[in-house]
Amino acid sequence: MDISVISAAIERARRQGRDDGMCEIKESTSELSNSIWATVSAFANTEGGLIILGLSEEKGFVSVDGFELDKVRDQFIEGMGDGGGPGRLTNPPVYSVQPFDFENRSILAIEINELDPSTKPCYITNRGKPGGCYKRIDDKDIRLSANEVYALENAYT
Repeated sequence: MDISVISAAIERARRQGRDDGMCEIKESTSELSNSIWATVSAFANTEGGLIILGLSEEKGFVSVDGFELDKVRDQFIEGMGDGGGPGRLTNPPVYSVQPFDFENRSILAIEINELDPSTKPCYITNRGKPGGCYKRIDDKDIRLSANEVYALENAYT
């Protein structure tokens, strides 16, 4: 991950006034937003994407005061199942986490890779497949229909 890619994604969000199909931006000042798991599922089940934490969409994608990078990073890693616990997702994707300085403040960039088709779908474990599988359409995480879940599961059998 390169700061120029991160900067370009933030500038694109500022021009658009929202995030998009390839980038989700969340404040997550000291607590990781629960909606992040739908975003991870959506990116994993579609074309991958970038999550940037520590910026306020409401205020025009500027850094938030009091962003606790280490705490939020650790919550994410634990939720992915890499903190010693079971994690929040079934079939979690490969990801990378990288802190960056942006406009003299810390932000956290997380790159989510698309899952190999043979391991799809990624879903929020406690919601099960019918309620926990998502896809990314523009700036939305959209729940997959039962038919879409079936298609993902059986595409390479």
